[in-house]
Amino acid sequence: IDASDPFNGICAFLNNECNGNAHEQGLISITSSTIGINQPYQVIDYGWEGDWGTKNKPNSWLMFDFNDYLVELTGYSLMSIPSHINNTHPRSWVLEASNDLENWDTLDKREKNNDLNGKNKVKCFSFRRSDSYRYVRIRQTDLNHSHNNYFAISQMEFFGSILPAVKIIN
Repeated sequence: IDASDPFNGICAFLNNECNGNAHEQGLISITSSTIGINQPYQVIDYGWEGDWGTKNKPNSWLMFDFNDYLVELTGYSLMSIPSHINNTHPRSWVLEASNDLENWDTLDKREKNNDLNGKNKVKCFSFRRSDSYRYVRIRQTDLNHSHNNYFAISQMEFFGSILPAVKIIN
């Protein structure tokens, strides 16, 4: 992870491969538990100056489905929203991964974290994991810095390796 270039990872690579937003071009699917403001896929439009957020619901999440790819992650980066007005900066979350949408492995967990408490704060988080996954989600596990359940970020990126998924034909 290069902290001097925190949004030049797997999603940036896929955006470059399809000459656009990888979600809009169908390479990956980005969804969320609810939509309060803007669309989830905009978090990989690096340089975008807006923010995406959920409604005020506990355990709100943002999920990446890498479709025909598997990812072996070593870290991720987040950017807080570009505003102090509502202060919905993330504080407690878990990064989880799955291959079946039922069994989730915890890749990283942050509790009462202040790294993103401020306008356009960027932080890279590293961890050790060797498994490959199709689905990755970040889920808010406690109240944000405004003491409510809105989950809002401006940008997100993943670091590690991306591999074509092997399809088994019967």
